[in-house]
This record gives sequence, structure tokens and C-alpha cells, in this order.
Amino acid sequence: MPNLSQQYPVQYAEWVAAGGIEANFRLHLLGIGAIPATAKDVLDLARTALAQAKGVLDNLSTQS
Repeated sequence: MPNLSQQYPVQYAEWVAAGGIEANFRLHLLGIGAIPATAKDVLDLARTALAQAKGVLDNLSTQS
């Protein structure tokens, strides 16, 4: 099966031209609605959101 950059060559070219890196191309495709999210994608996004929220809370607690 071809990889995502081969399946979506136009979007990939635009992504690279805008400075995107291949490791984040799947997230880009999810964000523009080009591909549906899998259960793993949802879990990964939730983990990322939780990590970001933890970072914000940690930052706020050190400012007090």
C-alpha cells in the first residue's frame, strides 16, 4: 500500500512547501478532513491535549 505522501501527492507538495515535515503529514490530513480519524488517532490527540494541559497547569503553578 502506498504511503500517505503517495496517496495525497498534491496535499503533500503543499504541506512541504509550507514547511511541514513528513512526521506530521497524517495530522495535517486529519485536520483538513482528507482522511477519517481512527481510534488510535483520537487516542493520540487526547494524549497530546492532556500533555499540553498539564504543561499549562505546571507553568501556572510555578508562576504563583
